[in-house]
Amino acid sequence: KYIRSCWNKFRTYLKRKHGQSITFIAILEPQKSGHAHLHLLVDRYIDQKWISDKWRAVGGGHRVDIRQVDVHRVSAYLSNYITKELLLSNYFTKYRRYTTSRDIRLFEKPPKGSWQLIMIPLELVLEGIIGTVQETQRDDTGAVEWFHLRDPSVP
Repeated sequence: KYIRSCWNKFRTYLKRKHGQSITFIAILEPQKSGHAHLHLLVDRYIDQKWISDKWRAVGGGHRVDIRQVDVHRVSAYLSNYITKELLLSNYFTKYRRYTTSRDIRLFEKPPKGSWQLIMIPLELVLEGIIGTVQETQRDDTGAVEWFHLRDPSVP
């Protein structure tokens, strides 16, 4: 909670400096000590001294390590830290491990109430509704070609 609070305050400083919200991906990572630190990917250059001063001012600490990430290696950099979530899932039971600015969608969720295509063998579907199947047609290999369901309103 604490480092997220620092990050939110720091984003206010960034917005004031740049006149708009920055585009970012922030990944929370625990240290061996039990404290956490952030890995951030932002959409622009920001001066090291300015970041260090403001991060310290919001209570984030005195160490800031900045490295330029080649645009061709961004996906490798991100996947390295995002996939650690699978290994550290016990550590993060209450909090999300990553967050993004509103203009980035890492993992799109389908809209609620929408249909989703699920491809499974028809035989598995029939096993789940076997009590309501009235007629089945199989091909030479025994695979289901079509079936009719019994009308539930007819006894």
